[in-house]
Amino acid sequence: MRLVIIPALAGSELLIAPFLEALPPALEVTVIEPPGFGGAPSPEGVPSVPALARAALAAWDAAGVGRAHLFGISLGGMIAQWMALEAPERVERLVLASTADTGLSAVAHADLRYLAIARCLMHPEADVTAELMAEVLNHGTTTAVAEHVDHVSHAQARSRLDLIWLAAAAAAHDARARIGEVQAQTLVLSGGSDDLIPATVQAQMCARMADARQVVLDGVGHDVTLEAPARTAAAVLKFLSASP
Repeated sequence: MRLVIIPALAGSELLIAPFLEALPPALEVTVIEPPGFGGAPSPEGVPSVPALARAALAAWDAAGVGRAHLFGISLGGMIAQWMALEAPERVERLVLASTADTGLSAVAHADLRYLAIARCLMHPEADVTAELMAEVLNHGTTTAVAEHVDHVSHAQARSRLDLIWLAAAAAAHDARARIGEVQAQTLVLSGGSDDLIPATVQAQMCARMADARQVVLDGVGHDVTLEAPARTAAAVLKFLSASP
């Protein structure tokens, strides 16, 4: 069984290490870092989630990965939606975690958090990568998780322009008109305490899909891979291993 993973905004294989460690060794995992993520080059052109999806598909080819399951979280989940739409033959089953099929409607449900994120991006004195990642986490997250995120965000800091580009792409994302065309059986995985993209918004996406179901992790915030890696891994494995 092979799984391709697209991390959250500007994320990396190092950032999602707790989730990767919770997955069984027998699962072949490939983490793709699109432009602006981890150690990848900066994005270019007009901010666009479909453009990130095309870059991710090119990286999929470069890695020599054939047909596989696909997992995307947050902005990575938005990218995964377009990957599944543009290359359905590559995606066996799809997991969309902490994400939505539209960026602007989610903003309306979490305006205070988005204002805080915008302030991080625009504040001239901010350590932008660290501040942004910290803001995305549930405010009740553990010290160990916060320290891990802080370490990674300093080790793999992205420029302010990269982060603004990615945030603009996420805000402009809108796959509502096409999300019903996704052919892959899909799990929508939500944090019950996600106040960035609430589970109710994710449920609306799930309802627009042809073959999808939602699982809500109670008491978990936006980044389920960091805040509840073992529970997230268990939910993903249960879905991928289930009979059609």
